[in-house]
Amino acid sequence: MLKYRGYFLRKGMLGAFILPFFVVTWLTGLLGLGIFVYLLCKKLFLTYLSTKLAAFAGTDLFKLSELNLHPTVLNFFGISLAVLGALFTFLGLSVIKEKELRNKNWFILAFYFLIYLSVYPLVLITSVYKFIRGRYSWGR
Repeated sequence: MLKYRGYFLRKGMLGAFILPFFVVTWLTGLLGLGIFVYLLCKKLFLTYLSTKLAAFAGTDLFKLSELNLHPTVLNFFGISLAVLGALFTFLGLSVIKEKELRNKNWFILAFYFLIYLSVYPLVLITSVYKFIRGRYSWGR
């Protein structure tokens, strides 16, 4: 983003679409990662406290009647993002002119969605860390 900041919101595909889309994606990714870390820490902390209290009081740790499987807004948000990401990828593959990329099999696409998108938050954290430390380069 720093390398091409002069093109931001200007004419052309890079400034009018790609850079703003990347910024929105980057900020949404950081927000989602922050919400995930918060909810994970909250869940771990509450589970630790309830386990400690149940063990101290000598009561049941878990009852099946307490199981709550109601979807939340975050479930809907995650599923929506996954579906939109898949549609965006398939749309992109359908309009490219290279037959080799267009005719990739479903296994490769599933691998992309499962592995790359799972590792992407780590790449995002690493890039933000390097940016803050000032140790970034423009590629090799």
